[in-house]
Amino acid sequence: MDTISNTMDFNINIDKGDSNYFIHFTTNNELEEFINYGNKFNIIIGHRCCHNKGCMVKEFNGEKINNYNELYAIHKTFQLILK
Repeated sequence: MDTISNTMDFNINIDKGDSNYFIHFTTNNELEEFINYGNKFNIIIGHRCCHNKGCMVKEFNGEKINNYNELYAIHKTFQLILK
């Protein structure tokens, strides 16, 4: 399977003090693959954004995402699974 080329967004502040963590992909299909991956691995997804090419990542295995290092680890694992 081809790897998905994607980019990660950094700390989008919706309101002061309210940081949410988003991941973005180059196509809608790539986002759908990530969401399917998330459903299998206990990733809680928030709302979608950017014309359905990005989404908020809220939790992983019951733990709230608190920083981009945590999101990066999920992203890296996702890329390895796709290889």
